[in-house]
Amino acid sequence: MTDAERRAMRGHGPLAICLPEEHIELAWSLERQLFDHGYSVHVIHAPDNLHQAVSTILEAGLIAIVVPAVAADWDVLADAVPDELLVRAGNLAEGVDSVLRLGRSDGPLTGGDGI
Repeated sequence: MTDAERRAMRGHGPLAICLPEEHIELAWSLERQLFDHGYSVHVIHAPDNLHQAVSTILEAGLIAIVVPAVAADWDVLADAVPDELLVRAGNLAEGVDSVLRLGRSDGPLTGGDGI
């Protein structure tokens, strides 16, 4: 599957949203809001390998929500995520707005009449 196929199917491309340290409740709220808007999103919480977790989610074309556990995690994120795919959000509204501004494309699964 190509990146273009993933984008067409989901209606959006990959993105990493980084929240302030120690704000995991904000991450869960943001995940719910974006999911309710039809985005494929996942909170990365306490992974064994942050670099690998973020890279894998982005390669799959999903939106990653990351809450750094320690200040050094910011360096890992800067290395793992291209600048154009990284959003730093200070609160729920900034996180939601950053994704909604990207918009959604009508993929092959979003324009039908249903079952």
